[in-house]
Amino acid sequence: MGTPPFGPFAQQPAAAPAWVPYLNLVHGVRMDYPNTWMTQEQATPFTFVAWFGSPQQGPQDPFQENLTVTVQPVFAGTTLDGIVQTWQTMAMQARIQVAESGPSTLAGQQAFRALCQTPPQPPAGQPNRVLLFAFLLGNRACTVAYTGQSSHFDQFLPTVQQMLATLQVH
Repeated sequence: MGTPPFGPFAQQPAAAPAWVPYLNLVHGVRMDYPNTWMTQEQATPFTFVAWFGSPQQGPQDPFQENLTVTVQPVFAGTTLDGIVQTWQTMAMQARIQVAESGPSTLAGQQAFRALCQTPPQPPAGQPNRVLLFAFLLGNRACTVAYTGQSSHFDQFLPTVQQMLATLQVH
C-alpha cells in the first residue's frame, strides 16, 4: 500500500458548469448559457441588448469576453443585404479588418456572418476579434456578436458556439 501517485489531496478536475436558460418574452429571445457567465439586459424604446460575459480570468484580466444579442426594429422594406452594406461601410470607417464573411444560418434564419479584428483596444492595447451574425425576423433586425481579446478569443469560442446552437428569436 503506497501513497496515491498524486498524494492524498490531489486536486479533482473542476466540474463542468451547469447550463441555465435565458428568456426574454418581450423581445422573444431564448438561449442557454453557462451559469459561470454573467448576464445583463439593456432596453430603450428602439433597441434591446442582452449581454453575456465570460468568467474573468483573474484579477489582472483587463477584458471580459462577451456575447451580445441585439434586437431592434427596422423600416418596412429593409433587407439583409442593406444591413450588410451598412455594416461593411461602418467596419471600413472603423478600420476593422474582415478575415471572412458570407451567408450563414443562425436561430433557424438566413444570416450574414463575419469574422473580424478591430484595431488595438484599451486598456490592454490588444486587438479584439469579433464573430458577428446579422439576420432579419419580420420587422426586426437581430445582431449577435461574440467579442474577445485576440489572445483569449479561441478559449471561449466552443462555449459560445454551444450557446449559439440554443439561440431562438421569435
